[in-house]
Amino acid sequence: MASEYSLSDLFLKAPIGFTEEFVLLQDCVFLRDAFNRLRNMLVAPNCRITAPCLSCKKEFPFNYKVIECKADHFSLPSTVVYYAYYFANTGKTVYCGFSLDGSENPCIIDAPLVSKFKLQHGIKYVLYDFECAGDENHHYEMLLRIDFANGRVTITKIGQHPLPYVLNSGNTSECDRILEKIGAKVDYRSASKCFYDGMYVGAFTYLRRVFERLIDYLAGPEGTDTKNMADRVKQAEDRIDPEIYDHFHPAYKMISEHVHQKSEEECRSNFGMLKALIDEQLSYMKTEAERAASRKLAKQQIDKFLKEKNKDKGN
Repeated sequence: MASEYSLSDLFLKAPIGFTEEFVLLQDCVFLRDAFNRLRNMLVAPNCRITAPCLSCKKEFPFNYKVIECKADHFSLPSTVVYYAYYFANTGKTVYCGFSLDGSENPCIIDAPLVSKFKLQHGIKYVLYDFECAGDENHHYEMLLRIDFANGRVTITKIGQHPLPYVLNSGNTSECDRILEKIGAKVDYRSASKCFYDGMYVGAFTYLRRVFERLIDYLAGPEGTDTKNMADRVKQAEDRIDPEIYDHFHPAYKMISEHVHQKSEEECRSNFGMLKALIDEQLSYMKTEAERAASRKLAKQQIDKFLKEKNKDKGN
């Protein structure tokens, strides 16, 4: 199934080793929809994506440029990705292409422009440099391999810095203290790392550990008296976000099923949905902790005020 990934998705979500094939020519017919999906994966509007900046510690637009292109078996203009195919039955050659730097996007390159680069097979390497709009010294990189053969173009993500799981763990720092408190910080990050490394069943193994430690913490000491997860969830009811309480036990069953029964592809598809439930509970706990801290501070300030007022009365 096609991923429908944009360039932003490719950078922020796709693990190293992610591969997608685009069939551009089939039965002598140029498939424009596939061509448009390919272009969408390799070119962002205005050459810009939005991503968390680890140095600025907030989300910023990142402008990109292609700083290096290398090819095997053929030579191309540095920022052009295209495909050329010769139809023996008609004697015609179909050319289609676009510019990675956005200067010719969207476009189909005219045949005279690329006629000297007739291509049926080849490999191209594309290196993207992303620059933070908040600070020009903050840069990310992503390296792709593009294979052209037999009417098909295959995109493979072969390198990136920083890795997707590092980028996507930035927004969890707000909940780090809660994860540390329940003993699940390492497992939480390992779940994300496995997912972005393409080890989807392994990601669910860590996610189940996080869920279990979360419930143990919420249920308290009495929760450890039973091994039945439904009972443990019920004992934690008053500490679980009421908006998601009814989904908690079914979610645990689904996570366990993914560990033991589901395919890698099913795990890949459902990881984000089930992790989101845990993230929602962590956010709820963070909010409750902030409220408790605010109440404590307010009480201290009121007590101080009343103490000083009573002291003035005594004088």
